[in-house]
Amino acid sequence: PEQYDKLAREPLRLLERSLLRQAAEAPRVARPVARLKLAQAYLAHKSYPEAEGVLSVLSADDPQFGNQKNVLFARALAATFMGRFVEAARLLAEPQLSQEPEQRLLQAMVDSKSLRHPQAVAGFKAGMEALDRYPERLQGDFRRAAVEAAIEAGDPVFAREQILAYEQIDSSHRNPEVQQLLAGRLAELEG
Repeated sequence: PEQYDKLAREPLRLLERSLLRQAAEAPRVARPVARLKLAQAYLAHKSYPEAEGVLSVLSADDPQFGNQKNVLFARALAATFMGRFVEAARLLAEPQLSQEPEQRLLQAMVDSKSLRHPQAVAGFKAGMEALDRYPERLQGDFRRAAVEAAIEAGDPVFAREQILAYEQIDSSHRNPEVQQLLAGRLAELEG
């Protein structure tokens, strides 16, 4: 999460140009690391299809590097936000990721989008420590899904906590209309 925050602060096109050059000019042995950094930059800027493309090439070119924890996580993140939940669940089930807090967080997102709200709430709660370290650009999507899952699962306390956390996110990374809608749905749940 820390590297995503740093990458998210730089303009994508300038970063992309620099990282593409580094990946192209890197010797074969260093190319997977350069490609991973490029994919992470795409992920930090929510360019999920571009990240998936780079990660697919990386994994095909160097299968051993492609099975490393950080690569599997990046692939799962891209798949999750592109709506490829079966692929994301398969990647999240890999033993390298099974004990990671980020795995629980991403699995919660998959569960939420797959309408398994009670499981999603449990996963979001387990992954909160990891979520707090994410850049606001990515936090907004997770927090919104956490609120929706909590409302659907009938957990107003967790929903309220997540709405308050969502309100703290910079307005350029959250939607005020969605915030009001979620607050209204929570009020309806609370009666």
